[in-house]
Amino acid sequence: MSDDWYEQVAAAMPLTQGDLIPDCPLLAWQAEPIELSPGQNQDDEVLKAASTAVRADVVVLTQACDLEHKKVANVILCPHLTLDHYKEAWTESMRQGNQNPTAKAWKGHCDDIREGFVWNCTF
Repeated sequence: MSDDWYEQVAAAMPLTQGDLIPDCPLLAWQAEPIELSPGQNQDDEVLKAASTAVRADVVVLTQACDLEHKKVANVILCPHLTLDHYKEAWTESMRQGNQNPTAKAWKGHCDDIREGFVWNCTF
């Protein structure tokens, strides 16, 4: 019996909910504000110029049944961070808020994530 709760699958396998895709190519908006001119028909070109290609580790959120039955044209993704990377960002955020990032505070934050009180994070 294996203790692994995950498996690496071949790239040719269909996507399913929960799949981790490392170094996934994505389109994103550039950080600069987009300026559209009223009454001009150049909006498409302005929007195209405001996009950029990036790569990120992501997790598939789209329902497995929708993917399996090809009921969706687009896949919903969310960023994936290692726990070490997330803890570094959490520590920095705590310090910027003049709070002390203790081991007890980190455990409490992780418990809140595990119990579903931090709606935008999951383990």
